[in-house]
Amino acid sequence: MSDSIVSTNYDYLNHNDLLILSKCPYQLTLSIEELTKPSVKTRGESDKPPRPQNSWIIFRRDYEAHLRLCYQHVKPQVKETAKECSLKWRNLPSEVKHFFKILEKIACKNHQNLYLNYKYKPKNTKDANIKKCIFREQKKYTFASLPISSSPTLRNEIVSDTASTIECNHTFITASTTIDET
Repeated sequence: MSDSIVSTNYDYLNHNDLLILSKCPYQLTLSIEELTKPSVKTRGESDKPPRPQNSWIIFRRDYEAHLRLCYQHVKPQVKETAKECSLKWRNLPSEVKHFFKILEKIACKNHQNLYLNYKYKPKNTKDANIKKCIFREQKKYTFASLPISSSPTLRNEIVSDTASTIECNHTFITASTTIDET
Protein backbone atom coordinates (compact mmCIF):
# COMPACT_ATOMS: atom_id res chain seq x y z
CA MET A 1 0.00 0.00 0.00
CA SER A 2 1.49 3.31 -0.99
CA ASP A 3 1.82 6.24 1.40
CA SER A 4 0.15 8.55 -1.13
CA ILE A 5 -3.22 7.04 -0.20
CA VAL A 6 -2.91 8.30 3.37
CA SER A 7 -4.39 11.77 3.73
CA THR A 8 -2.17 14.43 5.30
CA ASN A 9 -4.57 17.22 4.39
CA TYR A 10 -6.92 17.57 7.36
CA ASP A 11 -9.19 20.28 5.91
CA TYR A 12 -12.25 18.14 6.74
CA LEU A 13 -11.50 18.45 10.49
CA ASN A 14 -12.84 21.37 12.51
CA HIS A 15 -10.64 23.86 14.38
CA ASN A 16 -11.03 22.12 17.78
CA ASP A 17 -10.11 18.75 16.27
CA LEU A 18 -6.99 20.24 14.67
CA LEU A 19 -6.03 21.80 18.00
CA ILE A 20 -6.40 18.48 19.85
CA LEU A 21 -4.52 16.69 17.07
CA SER A 22 -1.62 19.15 17.33
CA LYS A 23 -1.43 18.83 21.14
CA CYS A 24 -1.63 15.01 21.02
CA PRO A 25 -2.87 14.20 24.56
CA TYR A 26 -1.67 10.59 24.26
CA GLN A 27 1.86 9.42 23.50
CA LEU A 28 1.53 7.29 20.39
CA THR A 29 3.86 4.40 19.60
CA LEU A 30 3.02 4.40 15.89
CA SER A 31 2.74 7.48 13.68
CA ILE A 32 -0.68 8.95 12.88
CA GLU A 33 -0.17 8.00 9.24
CA GLU A 34 0.62 4.39 10.15
CA LEU A 35 -2.33 4.12 12.55
CA THR A 36 -4.85 5.58 10.12
CA LYS A 37 -3.84 3.52 7.07
CA PRO A 38 -6.67 1.22 6.03
CA SER A 39 -6.14 -2.36 7.04
CA VAL A 40 -4.97 -4.70 4.32
CA LYS A 41 -6.14 -7.82 6.15
CA THR A 42 -9.71 -8.94 5.74
CA ARG A 43 -11.72 -11.48 7.66
CA GLY A 44 -13.66 -13.93 5.56
CA GLU A 45 -13.98 -13.14 1.88
CA SER A 46 -10.68 -11.83 0.50
CA ASP A 47 -12.29 -9.85 -2.33
CA LYS A 48 -14.33 -7.71 0.07
CA PRO A 49 -12.62 -4.56 1.37
CA PRO A 50 -12.12 -4.38 5.13
CA ARG A 51 -14.33 -2.15 7.26
CA PRO A 52 -12.97 1.27 8.29
CA GLN A 53 -11.20 1.32 11.63
CA ASN A 54 -12.96 2.83 14.61
CA SER A 55 -11.34 4.63 17.56
CA TRP A 56 -11.10 1.45 19.66
CA ILE A 57 -9.31 -0.48 16.89
CA ILE A 58 -6.86 2.37 16.35
CA PHE A 59 -6.15 2.55 20.09
CA ARG A 60 -5.69 -1.21 20.25
CA ARG A 61 -3.27 -1.19 17.29
CA ASP A 62 -1.15 1.45 19.00
CA TYR A 63 -1.33 -0.24 22.39
CA GLU A 64 -0.28 -3.61 20.94
CA ALA A 65 2.62 -1.91 19.16
CA HIS A 66 3.63 -0.41 22.52
CA LEU A 67 3.54 -3.85 24.17
CA ARG A 68 5.57 -5.40 21.34
CA LEU A 69 8.15 -2.64 21.75
CA CYS A 70 8.36 -3.03 25.54
CA TYR A 71 8.36 -6.84 25.58
CA GLN A 72 10.32 -7.73 22.45
CA HIS A 73 11.38 -11.17 23.66
CA VAL A 74 7.95 -12.28 24.87
CA LYS A 75 5.19 -13.40 22.54
CA PRO A 76 2.03 -11.53 23.59
CA GLN A 77 -1.02 -13.56 24.57
CA VAL A 78 -3.99 -12.23 22.60
CA LYS A 79 -6.50 -12.85 25.40
CA GLU A 80 -4.41 -11.09 28.03
CA THR A 81 -3.55 -8.23 25.68
CA ALA A 82 -7.23 -7.73 24.85
CA LYS A 83 -8.22 -7.64 28.53
CA GLU A 84 -5.46 -5.21 29.41
CA CYS A 85 -6.20 -3.00 26.42
CA SER A 86 -9.92 -2.96 27.19
CA LEU A 87 -9.31 -1.99 30.81
CA LYS A 88 -6.93 0.77 29.77
CA TRP A 89 -9.45 2.07 27.18
CA ARG A 90 -12.22 2.26 29.79
CA ASN A 91 -9.98 4.27 32.11
CA LEU A 92 -8.74 6.77 29.51
CA PRO A 93 -9.74 10.41 30.02
CA SER A 94 -12.42 11.75 27.67
CA GLU A 95 -9.97 14.08 25.86
CA VAL A 96 -7.78 11.09 24.94
CA LYS A 97 -10.81 9.17 23.68
CA HIS A 98 -11.78 12.25 21.67
CA PHE A 99 -8.26 12.27 20.22
CA PHE A 100 -8.81 8.70 19.01
CA LYS A 101 -12.21 9.74 17.58
CA ILE A 102 -10.31 12.32 15.51
CA LEU A 103 -7.93 9.59 14.35
CA GLU A 104 -11.03 7.56 13.43
CA LYS A 105 -12.21 10.44 11.20
CA ILE A 106 -8.81 10.47 9.50
CA ALA A 107 -8.85 6.69 9.09
CA CYS A 108 -12.36 6.82 7.58
CA LYS A 109 -11.25 9.49 5.11
CA ASN A 110 -8.23 7.37 4.13
CA HIS A 111 -10.52 4.35 3.76
CA GLN A 112 -12.84 6.35 1.48
CA ASN A 113 -9.86 7.39 -0.66
CA LEU A 114 -8.74 3.79 -1.07
CA TYR A 115 -12.13 2.07 -1.44
CA LEU A 116 -14.19 4.61 -3.38
CA ASN A 117 -17.37 2.57 -3.78
CA TYR A 118 -17.26 0.86 -0.38
CA LYS A 119 -20.58 0.36 1.36
CA TYR A 120 -21.02 -1.74 4.48
CA LYS A 121 -23.36 -4.63 3.76
CA PRO A 122 -24.03 -6.84 6.78
CA LYS A 123 -24.79 -10.49 6.19
CA ASN A 124 -28.39 -11.66 6.19
CA THR A 125 -29.00 -13.24 9.60
CA LYS A 126 -32.40 -14.74 8.74
CA ASP A 127 -30.79 -18.12 8.13
CA ALA A 128 -28.78 -17.79 11.34
CA ASN A 129 -32.00 -17.74 13.41
CA ILE A 130 -32.87 -21.30 12.35
CA LYS A 131 -31.06 -23.69 14.70
CA LYS A 132 -30.98 -27.48 15.02
CA CYS A 133 -31.03 -29.62 18.15
CA ILE A 134 -29.51 -33.08 18.01
CA PHE A 135 -30.44 -35.88 20.39
CA ARG A 136 -27.51 -38.15 21.20
CA GLU A 137 -27.49 -41.74 22.39
CA GLN A 138 -25.81 -40.74 25.65
CA LYS A 139 -28.96 -38.70 26.43
CA LYS A 140 -27.12 -35.44 25.85
CA TYR A 141 -28.45 -32.61 23.79
CA THR A 142 -26.09 -30.45 21.76
CA PHE A 143 -27.39 -27.05 20.83
CA ALA A 144 -25.78 -25.19 17.95
CA SER A 145 -27.20 -22.06 19.57
CA LEU A 146 -29.35 -21.60 22.64
CA PRO A 147 -31.20 -18.44 23.65
CA ILE A 148 -29.38 -16.82 26.58
CA SER A 149 -32.63 -16.28 28.47
CA SER A 150 -33.75 -19.92 28.19
CA SER A 151 -34.74 -21.63 31.39
CA PRO A 152 -34.40 -25.41 31.92
CA THR A 153 -38.19 -25.70 31.48
CA LEU A 154 -38.02 -23.98 28.09
CA ARG A 155 -35.09 -26.19 27.09
CA ASN A 156 -37.11 -29.33 27.84
CA GLU A 157 -40.01 -28.03 25.74
CA ILE A 158 -37.69 -27.25 22.82
CA VAL A 159 -35.90 -30.60 22.76
CA SER A 160 -37.70 -33.64 21.35
CA ASP A 161 -36.65 -37.25 20.91
CA THR A 162 -35.79 -36.61 17.28
CA ALA A 163 -33.74 -33.87 15.67
CA SER A 164 -35.86 -30.76 15.25
CA THR A 165 -35.50 -27.27 13.88
CA ILE A 166 -35.94 -24.21 16.08
CA GLU A 167 -36.65 -20.68 15.01
CA CYS A 168 -36.09 -18.07 17.67
CA ASN A 169 -35.56 -14.30 17.63
CA HIS A 170 -33.54 -14.09 20.87
CA THR A 171 -29.87 -13.30 21.39
CA PHE A 172 -27.87 -16.49 20.94
CA ILE A 173 -24.80 -17.94 22.61
CA THR A 174 -22.32 -18.44 19.79
CA ALA A 175 -20.37 -21.39 21.14
CA SER A 176 -21.86 -24.87 21.08
CA THR A 177 -23.29 -25.86 24.43
CA THR A 178 -23.80 -29.41 25.66
CA ILE A 179 -26.51 -30.01 28.26
CA ASP A 180 -26.85 -33.26 30.23
CA GLU A 181 -30.39 -34.53 30.65
CA THR A 182 -31.14 -34.84 34.35
